[in-house]
Amino acid sequence: MLIGIHEVTKAIYQGQTKANGHYITPQPMLSQMSFGKDFDVVKNSLTPNPAPDEYSFIFREDSFDPTSQIRRGRVYSASTTKPEEWSILPHESQLVKKSQLTGTGQLQQQRLTTFNSYSLRRFLVENNCTKLTILMGLKDSFTKWKLVNIETNYIGEELITLRATSSLGVIPDIDYSHFDAEEKFPIRERVNKLIDVLYTGSVESIVDRAGEACLAILQALIRKTIPTSKGLTLHTALEKMDEIQGLKNRKILKTACELLKFLHSRGKASFQDQHGTRSLNQSDSQAAIECFSIVIYELGIHQNE
Repeated sequence: MLIGIHEVTKAIYQGQTKANGHYITPQPMLSQMSFGKDFDVVKNSLTPNPAPDEYSFIFREDSFDPTSQIRRGRVYSASTTKPEEWSILPHESQLVKKSQLTGTGQLQQQRLTTFNSYSLRRFLVENNCTKLTILMGLKDSFTKWKLVNIETNYIGEELITLRATSSLGVIPDIDYSHFDAEEKFPIRERVNKLIDVLYTGSVESIVDRAGEACLAILQALIRKTIPTSKGLTLHTALEKMDEIQGLKNRKILKTACELLKFLHSRGKASFQDQHGTRSLNQSDSQAAIECFSIVIYELGIHQNE
């Protein structure tokens, strides 16, 4: 499948070949796209200009869920010739003079910036990629995405599913270079679980996931000094922090961790019944997110903005 963008009107057309293009309605959402192994290389390959004729790749969005931050669509690569000549079928909303039509009922040739259907699966195989950095937007204004799945539709195009990797400002992005290699995966996994429930989860889920993400980070830092520390809870992790020079006497850090511990306990029905406390509410989940953010900033493990 080919996509063509009109040089002047920016109208979008598609066709199996350039000889049978037709106007797409409603017009799809197209974004500049770049991908690869190295973040800096991928970022530098984005153009800062909103000009399709400068794009190497585009993402055609088929669906987007703003709650879960899941995006599905197709990838297209730029033709080596820009623009190219297309024969376009007239759209019913267009006023076309008879003199503009060919004998087959097509418009005369139009000059379109052309993009070809692209196989991201083939790119992964040929470049031996296990992890892929995906950016969309302009060089100075982009979003980061994670590849979730690739499936192939009936005409052979790949439909890819993406998830936003940024927490969209709700919590700070973490710089994982501060952690040992074996600790990165469990931390990333728990942080991703927190991000997953930020928009769709219950109050209790948000509080629990924030506490677990905080614990994963604390465990990783504690084990740098005390390698035998395993199976910690937030309570025992707070006790271990007093044994570590860089973590003890950090009142703001410890207070944020303690509040997460208390909120986690309050979310349990047995705790509420035993102590006669109220159940968690929206303010508590917001407090848990803020406490987790404070932990990240206090430890200095956030990405520089």
